[in-house]
Amino acid sequence: MNTANTILKTTAQEYLQTKAPKVAAAAAGVAPNKKSDAAAAAKAISKFNTSLHARLISLTEQAAGFAASEVTGYSAAQVRKAAEGMAETGLMLRWNVSPRRVRYFANEDQAKNYKPTPVAGRVAGPSSGPRMKAGWAADEPAIITSQTKITIAPRLPSNVYRSNTYLKF
Repeated sequence: MNTANTILKTTAQEYLQTKAPKVAAAAAGVAPNKKSDAAAAAKAISKFNTSLHARLISLTEQAAGFAASEVTGYSAAQVRKAAEGMAETGLMLRWNVSPRRVRYFANEDQAKNYKPTPVAGRVAGPSSGPRMKAGWAADEPAIITSQTKITIAPRLPSNVYRSNTYLKF
């Protein structure tokens, strides 16, 4: 926990010295003023003092940055909310990798040098399962050969109205 707090404090100090005046001025819509900017920046980063925030800052230092789904120990929604808040204040950079994927980086150069790896997922092919459609039309006649096995189920007893409640069927 001490290293997480140290990282956060160091990053906060760097933020106050470099990015705070620009962020505070942009938020207020006024020209930068060192005294008011430092106070605004300190207020903005004071809410980022958890171990999650420190961990996210350390993950942005990696060459590949991070995506919300890659952080373990927290839900993707928690990570996304924390990262978006930090990106709004300028502690990290939000970078759109594709229309549906976002990664967070420490700076723009790091983001531009990132080369996305192909996402392992489904291989396009025939679908399977109960929703697969038959390869023939509904009104086509059945093809019955000598190897076709026809099974006729026995009738249900007269007092059975639903087959899933009858033990035998």
